Amino acid sequence: MSKQLEEFIKQARAGTSVRRGMTVNGERALPTVPSNSPELTIKKTRTEDSKNCASESLIYDSIHHECTISVGTGAEAENYINVEPWYRYRIPVETPGDQSSYLILESQNKLKQIKVPAKLRFPIDKDFLQPKGEDEKKPAGVRYVAGLDREKAQIRRFLSNVPAEWGLTPERGLLLKGPPGSGKTQLISEVCKEQFGSIPVVISGPEILSRWVGESERLLREKFTEARSRESRVLYIDEIDSIARSRSGATQDHSAQLVAQLLVLLDGVGTGDDTSSRPVQVVASTNIADALDDALTRPGRFGETIEFDQLREKRAYAVLHHYIEQIWQNQRNYLSDKLTEFATSGRIPEGILNNFTEEYTGAEIEGIVRHTIKQIGQVSDSSGVKLTVEQLVESAESSTKGYQTSFYSFR
Repeated sequence: MSKQLEEFIKQARAGTSVRRGMTVNGERALPTVPSNSPELTIKKTRTEDSKNCASESLIYDSIHHECTISVGTGAEAENYINVEPWYRYRIPVETPGDQSSYLILESQNKLKQIKVPAKLRFPIDKDFLQPKGEDEKKPAGVRYVAGLDREKAQIRRFLSNVPAEWGLTPERGLLLKGPPGSGKTQLISEVCKEQFGSIPVVISGPEILSRWVGESERLLREKFTEARSRESRVLYIDEIDSIARSRSGATQDHSAQLVAQLLVLLDGVGTGDDTSSRPVQVVASTNIADALDDALTRPGRFGETIEFDQLREKRAYAVLHHYIEQIWQNQRNYLSDKLTEFATSGRIPEGILNNFTEEYTGAEIEGIVRHTIKQIGQVSDSSGVKLTVEQLVESAESSTKGYQTSFYSFR
């Protein structure tokens, strides 16, 4: 290993909570050993999207502020959410074809006086790009949801397959229950991208329903086969209630047959999964869990569930911060001083503390922000208008009255 590369890895590891990752054509991917070469070659010239290149000092491309849910103490803690600044470094690497690939580093402090090496060699520094332990749980480059730290930890625990390590039968199914817009689908996508570098194989319940006898069961089997061939071996069924309702109330024979086929596939009978130490793990989501067949929800199938409740107080503020911080990243001069402070320090404006008292889903909070921005765009001269706390509060209040059909002008 070259002295320059050795120094680069040593100093990067010494940074505070350095997270690693890669992006390929804008999508996050796990760093892997190239099949035709034991090294990654870093580009010698800067790209339009990055300030970094080989043999020059490392420069951060952006800074973002990430909110984590924590329990504070004292009166002052009630006015804050925990926000951590992360400096992001994008290092362009050579890849075959026209793929745009970057090594991503994120650190809570600036990585100063580090020279970018010309190459990253494997397997000498493979553990740097593919860290284990606590660092493995903090990859760079995935930011879909906020305010769901507890639910995210539970999904991670399920996918880690702890019972199998104790010699027990591996867990096969996890059911996500909650109202529409509560972040179920986005969260499982985020966890799989972080853990496996790609989204899971996905079934949208209604898409496999067919009027032809046996066709729905065949499509279901194909999806399980596809998931079995992936490294992650994870299958996600969205709106499972559309294909697995209780057979006691089924009015057509093929509905019961589809449920029976799903039960067989979950048990792994005839596929090798029934004896495999790492079977296909199925995560499913529903808004109406009571409608599911009882045989599906027994332990060993979808016996483990995660409830996605509506958000309030700091969990709701965390989601609001997620969208305000996105605006700060792209157009920070569009925010009022109070919202800028909220994005960068986590100090919750008094108007939000006093008025964001309802329970919301993540989608509803996003809708409030989007609706507010639309109203600003309707002002005849909106060039100097900034997004303010008062405008957000007004949209939140009108949301309970159906703001989608009620338009008004900010005063």
